[in-house]
Amino acid sequence: NDPNGTIRPVKRPSQRRRDGLIRFAYDNTSQSGEDGIINRLFQLLHEEESSSSSSVNCRWAVDVGAWDGVHLSNTNSLLLPISSASCADSSSSIPPAVAGGGGAPWRGILIEADPEKFEKLQSLHKPMGNVCLNTTISCQPWSQHSLSNILVSTNTNISSTSNSDTTVLPQDFDFLCIDVDGTDYWLLHDVFTNTHYRPKVICIEFNPTIPHSVLFIPPRDDTIRHGCSITALVELASFHDYQLVETTCYNAFFVRKDLYMKWNIDADADGRERVVPFEPTIEHLHEVTMGTQIYQLYDGTIKLSGCQKLLWHRRPILEEHMQVLKNVRDRTFPFAPSIETSNSGCGDANNNKKGGKNVGIDNVHNAAVIGHEEQEEILNQQLEQEKMMYHHLAVDMSPYCEYLSSSQIPSTSSPTVNQSTTKEKRAKCSNDIYQQLKRDGFALIRGTRIPSKTCIDAIKWTDTFLQSANEKVRRSCLTKDRARRGYSPQNSENFASLIGAKGSNDLVRKFRVGPNSSSRITSTLSLPSPPSTSTSTTKMSSALLQPNSWPSNETWGEENATQFQESITAYYDQICHVAHAIVNAICDGIRTHNPNILLPPSLVGVGENTNINIRNCYSSNTSQEIENTSILTLLGYKKGARHQGKHASPLVAAHTDVGVITVLLFDGGDSAVLQRSQSTNNRGCEANGPSWVDVKLPRVIPEDPVFVVNIGDCLSDMCGAMLPSTLHRVMPSKGGTVARNCLALFMGLKPDDMLHLPNSDGNDERMTYEEWRRRRIARAQAELSKHKVNKS
Repeated sequence: NDPNGTIRPVKRPSQRRRDGLIRFAYDNTSQSGEDGIINRLFQLLHEEESSSSSSVNCRWAVDVGAWDGVHLSNTNSLLLPISSASCADSSSSIPPAVAGGGGAPWRGILIEADPEKFEKLQSLHKPMGNVCLNTTISCQPWSQHSLSNILVSTNTNISSTSNSDTTVLPQDFDFLCIDVDGTDYWLLHDVFTNTHYRPKVICIEFNPTIPHSVLFIPPRDDTIRHGCSITALVELASFHDYQLVETTCYNAFFVRKDLYMKWNIDADADGRERVVPFEPTIEHLHEVTMGTQIYQLYDGTIKLSGCQKLLWHRRPILEEHMQVLKNVRDRTFPFAPSIETSNSGCGDANNNKKGGKNVGIDNVHNAAVIGHEEQEEILNQQLEQEKMMYHHLAVDMSPYCEYLSSSQIPSTSSPTVNQSTTKEKRAKCSNDIYQQLKRDGFALIRGTRIPSKTCIDAIKWTDTFLQSANEKVRRSCLTKDRARRGYSPQNSENFASLIGAKGSNDLVRKFRVGPNSSSRITSTLSLPSPPSTSTSTTKMSSALLQPNSWPSNETWGEENATQFQESITAYYDQICHVAHAIVNAICDGIRTHNPNILLPPSLVGVGENTNINIRNCYSSNTSQEIENTSILTLLGYKKGARHQGKHASPLVAAHTDVGVITVLLFDGGDSAVLQRSQSTNNRGCEANGPSWVDVKLPRVIPEDPVFVVNIGDCLSDMCGAMLPSTLHRVMPSKGGTVARNCLALFMGLKPDDMLHLPNSDGNDERMTYEEWRRRRIARAQAELSKHKVNKS
């Protein structure tokens, strides 16, 4: 039911087997378990040699891209005592790989291009008699620095200085490790095609982001660093009689097929356990966990899924930068039917033409093809379609709002209300809104009984005050506490601090109204004192209860000032009642799914879980003020210099809302868009930044107005995060020119409402709403102060 569509990863059954060599994985200095796999392979090799009565006096390892000999090294545990590794645990019970080699000493040729790393490498290995080379290996076979030429020349040099056979690199030397971050494929290709060396075991790096279905071999060029696919390595190795036997995140292990046959196939005849007890396919031995998928939609939109960052550059991959059709208006389906066809679903096919010209959706912005009247007709049809779509997507709140008007309250003389039918409707309503909020933290609602005219008038006067009026008019409403009453100019508040984030001040004008201090809620409240022998109470005033500030007749004129105040007050009075009904429904949903959640009595609804008489619930307070501390904030969004270019700043930074719920009503301005985070499992920013989804809304206020509801931190805390308080922000829209306005009701509770906040230890934390709110705001202010200090 999400008007944005639904995009989420779906976990498919993995073919990756975990009962092969990966069982033996561990790290001394390696990155992803390679040390353990290598140790096991050479234990098997030793067992094979022992059973055939062949002895080995010395084992050889060639490490291409050896770094400093310790950092992420796959040969350190072979060539050096295990205690030499700076990251090794001397008390570890993990056996050193030399034991797997049957105790035969190891010698190595280690190659590193970086001079600084080479110095450390040489100081570590030279005392052990290993050969260290400071050279950049070329992938070109004709180069003197090709791996084939380096191995031949090095072997010649070391053999000429000694008469011992153990100092000569055998053609079937034991272990080849290649990790040069780019041309790995071509270095192995060079060894296979230009030398007689056939190492027993090969460990080589591949690019883990490339899917198995792609055989990718990078250009044979020393200046290009792409990495190859594992499929390309398997094809190359298989052609030269090597078998893939295991992989880690970045490395593939191959053994000669003659050894694989002895270790695996011949094991059946001898009654031994197979080394790889399954068909060693790529799918069984590797799983792509860092891949990025790209796909295209019918209208030409490019979409991404999977890993959406450059792994080695630590920068995000943005869909907007991937688009071939940069202009959204160019993204249309070339074969789309006309609007009449798609809208009516039946009728005369000839109605699909206007004067012989197709008036389908693709032509809405093409004034050269169709005339102004036809464009107006198409736009009206689109708006009608849009109206039906949102009517279908929005949760119908009428079962909870149907008696908000005093004229609709059943009288004692009226026929008995069908309680069973009413409960069924409310049960469906509460479940629908609960499920939407649980999934997204946001929900669309309708059926509030607020007249469309009330909404339109409030939005119109919001636009007039925030966008059109003179700044002098707005500043006539400045108060000392502009975060709770009156006008707040651009660049004067910082919503990012609500989640402890560092961000620019919000570029949005705001005007706030709320309950008067003279309302039914007193300006002071009695809070239970801490447990003690004293029976005194603590008096606390609520900053949310104070006079409203309105533009004066002198600065704006009596007619403007009066109509502005009347329209905003009328909307505030009605939306407060609606917000209360919405929370009733949400709380019924919460209690249906977890009856043990304790909620304040003022939030208990009239659903099946509450057993409250319908008439009594509404008749007592419908025509009076609801007791709460809800604040209505008028927001005016307009793009400025900071919102141009590729890296536009937010109009309102990413944040979560502090209160119980927020109820939003937007107009059709196109210069700003509300976005929510796709992730609902946290309130802070993700390591690589959240993935954002536009919250789509009608371009005009329909007869049955559509509102956005999102969960605030307080309600999320009260229900133990059953419903998430989702991260959201407001961003400038590309190409938009019309200022956008919003009416946002931040619903609060009575200051002395007692909250029960579930803890992981099973003991609820109890405090009043005022105490909770002050603690939450104090935490945000502390974060903001810290950022200011750091900046100075």
